[in-house]
Amino acid sequence: LSPTGLTLGQSDNGSMQAVTSGGLTLPANLTSTTALNATETLANGTVVTIALKVVGSASVTTPAGTFDSWQITKTVSYSDGTTSKVELDFAPSIGAAVQMHQRNTYPNGLSDSVSFALSKYTLGGA
Repeated sequence: LSPTGLTLGQSDNGSMQAVTSGGLTLPANLTSTTALNATETLANGTVVTIALKVVGSASVTTPAGTFDSWQITKTVSYSDGTTSKVELDFAPSIGAAVQMHQRNTYPNGLSDSVSFALSKYTLGGA
């Protein structure tokens, strides 16, 4: 991401690709009505559509603590048929996701998933 929240690169089949047109610009602050849609073209010609929406708020507890968070869904669809569906809890107080679950579905019918929960953090880069 650029300092203004614009997507500069995107992973495509395990390879980082530059965004050559379009792109998702994230707002400085999320609200309960934040909903974004974007289409971007990658350097290798792949077209990516992105839909991101705040669907609620919650107090989320992880091993790193309890955080007031926005609950966000994000769907990323690639022109090759790959789709990623992400559910994440974003804590504005630290400017980061504190937990996430992502499920990827591939054109050949296979799928995988990954989840994480924040275990510790340091503000200020120390």
